[in-house]
Formats: sequence, C-alpha cells, structure tokens
Amino acid sequence: MVVIPLAITTFALVALASSLAYASDPSPLQDFCVAVNNSNVSARVDYAPYELNPPHTHLSATEILVVIEGTLYVGFMTSNPANLNMKNKLFTKTLCPGDVFVFLEGLIHFQFNVMQLRLLG
Repeated sequence: MVVIPLAITTFALVALASSLAYASDPSPLQDFCVAVNNSNVSARVDYAPYELNPPHTHLSATEILVVIEGTLYVGFMTSNPANLNMKNKLFTKTLCPGDVFVFLEGLIHFQFNVMQLRLLG
C-alpha cells in the first residue's frame, strides 16, 4: 500500500481546483455591445455635458458615428500617410443632428460633447 502525504494531496487538490476555476473575458467589448450581427457591432452612446471620449484607435474596425441629438466635436489624426507633409495632421469637424462621420481602421480619433445638454449618438 502506497501512502501519499497529506500535504502533497492538499497541494494537488488546490492546484486542480484553481485551474478549473480560472476564467477570463476574451473581449471586454462585449460588455458594452448593444447588438452584434455578422461581425458588426452597433452601440448607442450617450455623452454627458462636456464629456470627452479621449483619443483612441480601433486596430481591426472602422467606426461610423451618427449624431441623433446635440452637437459633437470630433477629430482624427493622420499617423503614417503616403504624403509625408501630412504626417500627424489633426482634422476636426463639428457634427449636428443627422451628420455622419467615419473613422477608418487604425486612425487615432476622439469625440467631445460641446454642449451643456446630453448628446445621443
């Protein structure tokens, strides 16, 4: 008869239980999605007065923004254009209800609610 020390048995059981309990969220984006259809994500975004969505990028997606209510100041920056005179140039636009703006994949961009009212986009 083989006797296994209690410490080794306890260690093995804790290690096994820990590996079974390990979990992760593969995509934090799914916490914010409203609808996902054929790899397209649709979401409604409400901006508080003077709220800034800080500069960010999407490495594998193009963002299409439609303003429903309010006024939104948006912009993007070129980072590696073919014309070297355009490198790191900032482009901005003020959007009103009904306006649509497209941020291409990989562009650094931001949105800012310039009004004292909530904005719906």
